[in-house]
Amino acid sequence: MYWDDWAGGLGHDSDYYATGFPPDDSDFAPSALLLVIAVCERWECVLSQIPSIWTTLQVSFREGAASLEHVRTFLRLSGTNPLKITLLWDDLCWNTLPDEGGRGMELEAPVVRKGIVAGTHLVLVIQELYAHVHRWRETTSTVHMYQALSLMSRPSVHPAGILEKLHLQLVHNENHATHHIDEPSLFPGSSPPIRDLVLFGINWAWLSPSKALSSHLVNLRMHFVSRTNDDGDRLHLNVEALSQLLGGLPNLQSLSLELDIYDLSTMPPIVLPRLCSLAIASGSMEHWAPDFLRRA
Repeated sequence: MYWDDWAGGLGHDSDYYATGFPPDDSDFAPSALLLVIAVCERWECVLSQIPSIWTTLQVSFREGAASLEHVRTFLRLSGTNPLKITLLWDDLCWNTLPDEGGRGMELEAPVVRKGIVAGTHLVLVIQELYAHVHRWRETTSTVHMYQALSLMSRPSVHPAGILEKLHLQLVHNENHATHHIDEPSLFPGSSPPIRDLVLFGINWAWLSPSKALSSHLVNLRMHFVSRTNDDGDRLHLNVEALSQLLGGLPNLQSLSLELDIYDLSTMPPIVLPRLCSLAIASGSMEHWAPDFLRRA
């Protein structure tokens, strides 16, 4: 499914973690710029002198090992310009669906090895990009999220000071987006002025409340389904963290919630003075939506 569509709803968990990609996306085409600079040395020389055309970077992990060199080329040739980054974790060997018994399907050894190699590529690519987090203006990530989030929760030399758009989607395994106690939140030491935030399948506890986030955020979309982990324990949403996040957004204009919640009785009143658009979709809506509307 397209992660930005949110079709299917909470009643279709198989769709929520489905692997289907659009038909016209089956054959990934490398960046046109990379193809053009490979034509001849003159073309490479000319285009390499124009940093502004290298600021929009889309990385597909179908490129394999070439994805790392792809990233390094764009980072080098873009100079000091702000970046618009899209990470597509579209290596299908990671996107296995659980069987009826709740266990992942058995994979053959070559596929497992391929997944390990692809995971290594992901780590290396994000490490390269995170070194330039101070240049991130827009970031859209559809990846193996726990690894990605863990890497982006490490202290950086330069703060993420110009990040305005952050869209994060979980792929492969919902447990990878769980925020454990004492884990650092995203962009520690930074106060990114995010205006447009999408969290799909990711616990909002990854976001530590900040004055910058509160004062700048205009659009917020969240989709999260509580799941059962391998020990049989239900992974519930952190309502306290949710109330802290929503409780200080004076400029929020658009809010979309697709959440699996069963009790908001302890949530304090939430003031959203500029909210003009509210969308709620949930299989458990009758348990929490009335309380939310009374408190917001």
